Amino acid sequence: MSRVRVHAFSVSLDGYGAGPDQDLDQPLGAGGMRLHDWVFTTRTGRAMIGEDGGDPGMDDDLVAAGFAGIGATVMGRNMFVDELHVAIVPVLLGGGERLFDDLDGGPVGYERAELVGTAHAAHVRLVRTED
Repeated sequence: MSRVRVHAFSVSLDGYGAGPDQDLDQPLGAGGMRLHDWVFTTRTGRAMIGEDGGDPGMDDDLVAAGFAGIGATVMGRNMFVDELHVAIVPVLLGGGERLFDDLDGGPVGYERAELVGTAHAAHVRLVRTED
């Protein structure tokens, strides 16, 4: 059976996955693109936009692993996610769309499988423990 994995989902320190004032011109809202700056400091991130250079290291390893073999991503509110890699970046957005707003009691059925801190982000990998 296939597993649903979400990799490199960036959130701000205050829990937002997108900034305020989202619209078609700013799908990540005001300031939301800052959440992904860490990706484009890596070799893999720079290669994705056709540029050379970038930093090797843990951030690059996580980006490369997260995007390996991915052709398309389908997300839905009622879909079970088996594994979630969240990159918590040192940015405060102060408003917008929160990743974990509708959990009603917390992320039941998940445990922390990995926690890695780098100069650009804190990476947390959660895995589902219940079916």
